[in-house]
Amino acid sequence: MEVDFEGLKKELRSVDLEGISVVPYRERIFWVDSMSFPDGKPAQWFESTGYSGADIYLWGGLREDFKRPFILHEIVEADLVLYQKVNKKTAHEEAKKFDRKYAESILSEEEFSDYEKARKGLENAFRD
Repeated sequence: MEVDFEGLKKELRSVDLEGISVVPYRERIFWVDSMSFPDGKPAQWFESTGYSGADIYLWGGLREDFKRPFILHEIVEADLVLYQKVNKKTAHEEAKKFDRKYAESILSEEEFSDYEKARKGLENAFRD
């Protein structure tokens, strides 16, 4: 499994957290809508039918400082499943390692603690 963590971190700096952004990653396009996903899962990806990449939607009520780690998670997971042919469960577990590492690098200690609690709560709430 190959993940360009440093490259993805750099790309995420320019993501519009109140609208739509395009994140290039591993020669693919990940279209990110940061505000319009209805209540439910905090983030979800869907394979694109029009280009090499995926569409990622975030729940509008997601805490703003948590959005970038969730976007990173969805991009890593989608890339692993769609292009590296990793099964979804393994890809999800791998993506969790990276979103946690990323969140820890950009959030304060208190925010990171809140993030971990929220992430664990969401993980339990939306178990497949």
